[in-house]
Amino acid sequence: MEGGNEESMARTVVNPATRTALVLSVTLLGACTAPSKSTQDHLPAKMAYDQTVGDSGLGIHFVPVKGGSGVDSFYMSDHEVDWDVFDAFVFDLEELPVKGTPEAETRPTRPYMLVDRGFGHAGYPAISMSRRGAEAFCLWLSQESGRSYRLPTTAEWSHACKLGKVPTASMSDYAWYDVNADWTTHPVGTRAADALGLHDMHGNVAEWAVDDNGNGVVMGGSFLSSMQELGCGSNQPDTSDWNESDPQIPRSVWWLADGPFIGFRIVSNANS
Repeated sequence: MEGGNEESMARTVVNPATRTALVLSVTLLGACTAPSKSTQDHLPAKMAYDQTVGDSGLGIHFVPVKGGSGVDSFYMSDHEVDWDVFDAFVFDLEELPVKGTPEAETRPTRPYMLVDRGFGHAGYPAISMSRRGAEAFCLWLSQESGRSYRLPTTAEWSHACKLGKVPTASMSDYAWYDVNADWTTHPVGTRAADALGLHDMHGNVAEWAVDDNGNGVVMGGSFLSSMQELGCGSNQPDTSDWNESDPQIPRSVWWLADGPFIGFRIVSNANS
């Protein structure tokens, strides 16, 4: 992960077409990230399932993660949220709000840069992603599906990673990182799945999680990371450095001008 902010990236204005209006509640947005307390700790893992995404015809596959070590059972998306699915959220909006308007406080504004950085779009992980943008997606999908989705806690993310049992000696089979990524992201799910059926827990893009104090951190390393930065406890706290070069005033809360290595995956409680 370190060094990602020094990467020189070309940026252009994008002008996505949009359709149905959606106003996200700031109050609900905060609730989206707070895991509800389960009354059944260590609930046995259930069956995997597929969640349809709006009217897009797309879906997200979720695998069960059995609880333990103080973590309740939950479901986790089998790979990072990709552009196909995130676009279904962005393009579901009738009109992207203008920066500085009340609507810009609750839903994504038009990015001034090419947010995929030219790495690839269809099938590639959604990147340059702020925590707020990731949480807005969670809330939208929750409203669309009737099931609660959120970012994982750091404890959940680390627990799932450890259960995945990826051998360090075979890391290149499971992860895109500095030795094999060639300074770019890669399509999700193209490395081997771990023991739980999860792809890209190590490398490709660092993933948002929420720590015990409610702060955002990114986990697991990225395509820029060394082997030492790919561990199940590897994390980097949220920092303003990830948006330092954004020329807008105030800087965007939705997109990270210097965070092309940051994406996310989502979870749902086992009893949701």
